[in-house]
Amino acid sequence: MNLQLFICLLFGLQLLYLWIGRRSSKHLKNKEDYYLAGKSVRLLPLTLTFLATQVGGGLVLGAAEEAYHFGWSVLFYPLGASLGLIALGCGIGKKLSRFNVSTVAEIFEVVYRSPFLKKVASLFSILSLFMILIAQIIASHKFLVSVGLDNTALFVLFWMTVILYTTQGGLKAVISTDNAQAIFFSLIFLGCFGWTLFFQPPLLDSLVTSS
Repeated sequence: MNLQLFICLLFGLQLLYLWIGRRSSKHLKNKEDYYLAGKSVRLLPLTLTFLATQVGGGLVLGAAEEAYHFGWSVLFYPLGASLGLIALGCGIGKKLSRFNVSTVAEIFEVVYRSPFLKKVASLFSILSLFMILIAQIIASHKFLVSVGLDNTALFVLFWMTVILYTTQGGLKAVISTDNAQAIFFSLIFLGCFGWTLFFQPPLLDSLVTSS
């Protein structure tokens, strides 16, 4: 692998996402715009941001590693995410959207009139999101090391850029960058599959035979 080319592409994409986040932040007017994108997200962008959220380092690298060690049981991970999205699409998401809240934790205060439950739910939400962030950091570090890029300064710069472009524009920036990532992932995966199918048929046959 050409390491210099990889670094240029990596930080080129980061700069693109930073520009998208910066552009999204210019249209923020209130808290609803920042947290909920004005409740005006269309179906396709919402679908792509769900796809980009699930297809990340945890799925591509973490799940692949766990599948190597533990086998088919790792399918419960993407199955759980898929069932959760199906449940949201079957009506739960629509019912939740009727509440005038910005976070899930606020539902406990609005519906159950319990500020205590709101604080507990907020705490669990913060902890779970923090652990997800840690998992993504570990997965990205493993990936960068696997391609020969073991540089602490570049790794810190990479994550500082990620945090910056995902926080400066709120949900609009997250959806915009997730859409770009989902399209990029899809093109890469389809391209690799097509290359394997048409240009490396013996490799594909060996994978099918071994499974």
